[in-house]
Amino acid sequence: MAQDTNLLDGLANFLGQGVDDQIAGGRKTKPGGKGIVDRDIWDTIWGRSQTELNTAYKTNQDDKLETKYKPQITALGGTFTRGGDEGGYISELRRLKRDDDNTAWTSSPEGQAFAESNKRATDQLGIQTQELKNANTIAQNSHDLAIRTSDNQMALTRAQMDQQNKDRGFDRETASADRNLSLQLANMQSDLADKRLQYDRETRSMDKRDRAIAQLMSGLGSLGGAFSL
Repeated sequence: MAQDTNLLDGLANFLGQGVDDQIAGGRKTKPGGKGIVDRDIWDTIWGRSQTELNTAYKTNQDDKLETKYKPQITALGGTFTRGGDEGGYISELRRLKRDDDNTAWTSSPEGQAFAESNKRATDQLGIQTQELKNANTIAQNSHDLAIRTSDNQMALTRAQMDQQNKDRGFDRETASADRNLSLQLANMQSDLADKRLQYDRETRSMDKRDRAIAQLMSGLGSLGGAFSL
């Protein structure tokens, strides 16, 4: 059977009806079939399967794409990979051209000048960024110091107010004690004055009594002298 197939293939090729010739001649594919060849009566006559047709179509397409894109891709330093689709090859060519253009421009005087300018700008930006960070650090430290100073000042003010309240309380207590002491002294002085007056009265009363006794004794003495005569 395989020998008969080979004979048919040879005869078809001899007559220009081989599968490769048919595909190269523009055999149609099914709409939306993604490379599925539309079979005809000659495929049945020559004993060609759908797989054989599809494989020949894929090989033909790969040959065309390789012929078209491989020289371009390799010329730009890329590597051509057989079996891809046209969109992928176009994207690869665009990438290689961008890389080639970038390499050429980077190596040019303009590109080198731009790179040097960009480096200076980047360095300057780094310096400015660091200066900004330093300024932010200083500002934050100053802010923290101001807060601590404010807290300390508030604590000091509260302490002073507490001390002032204590001083006022002490002054009030001292004034009250002074008033109490003054009142006590005044009471003591009043009592002492009363006692002095009472003493003076008692003393005057005793003096009167002593004088009366003395007079009495003097009278009795005179009376006794009179009797003795």
